[in-house]
Amino acid sequence: MRISLLACIWIGAATVVVAQPVIQPTHFPGAGMTFTDVTVDATSLQPGGSGAGQTWNFAGATPTGTTLDREYISPSGTPYMSFFPGSNLCERSDDGAGGFTYLYFDHGSAQTNLMGYGWVLTGQNVHFDYTNQQTWLAYPVSYNGTHFDSFAGSYTATISGLTYTDFRSGTYEYTADAWGSMSNPVGTYPNCLRLRIRQHIKDSLVYTNPPLPPNVSVFNATTYNWMSGDAGHYLNQFYLSYDTVTAIGSSTASKNAYYQDAVTSAGEIPFSLSAEIYPNPVADHAFFILHDAVSGDAVLTLYDMHGREVMRHATRMTAAARFEWMFPASGLSPGIYWASVYCGQKKWIARVVKW
Repeated sequence: MRISLLACIWIGAATVVVAQPVIQPTHFPGAGMTFTDVTVDATSLQPGGSGAGQTWNFAGATPTGTTLDREYISPSGTPYMSFFPGSNLCERSDDGAGGFTYLYFDHGSAQTNLMGYGWVLTGQNVHFDYTNQQTWLAYPVSYNGTHFDSFAGSYTATISGLTYTDFRSGTYEYTADAWGSMSNPVGTYPNCLRLRIRQHIKDSLVYTNPPLPPNVSVFNATTYNWMSGDAGHYLNQFYLSYDTVTAIGSSTASKNAYYQDAVTSAGEIPFSLSAEIYPNPVADHAFFILHDAVSGDAVLTLYDMHGREVMRHATRMTAAARFEWMFPASGLSPGIYWASVYCGQKKWIARVVKW
């Protein structure tokens, strides 16, 4: 069902080469990568034309001040892993309420499937299980390629004394309807593939305690997603969505957009720079060893595998090819942790094993 096309087009006096981009499994993020999505004012933004050799300019998009951090980690040790034993990749993001949302994927060479997700709802752990998984991408993704998928699943929760099950079903369809050069506020991507995605989702809330009439809502969205086909880039360079929610006889429409931060026009820089922990496994203390350090106030944070912050330290960092930061570990329980250091526009991460 995939249409794979790869060509080179010469523009002008044969001085610039632009290649039709093809999205492969390697473009999907891997464990250890962290991304920041920056929301922008979508009021005046338009998706632009379709077809080959397009130019889209979103460089002037205005950030609203809202960001979302997404980190890709191993599912092992995450709070909902037991419900998704076939998952090999997990996306953890801030839920805006002091906790995390976990998405569980089965990522392979042919496709990337969303198996389900888990989050905290009014103090209770809730997990949404797909009985019919949702395929996000089927590889390779190339110009004029299409994909259609249907999905279904459910979760059960109790809110204010009401126990209900949300039965969700829907369809997900995309067409790679254009390719060309796209600019966002942090860079220019000469080989971008645009997906036009259409989603239809129906949620039926069935109340079991006490029994009440079901509540049905419908979500429809047309989304445009620009993905760079160049090596080292990881999807979602720009995202523009038109959404409509219909519930209890009324509809609400919205328009949303964001771009992926920490990129340059010359190519994407690492979202999370790797670092070293010595010794590792650790006992009483360890050194966080950073490369290409910058000057400024730095914060080291340690998280357990449930995404909970367990330790935080601050220091003044000086620019150096190698910077060592000693931190105490005697108070940590045995297990696996993720350590991150922020300084300026840079972030370093490392995996820590405590005896």
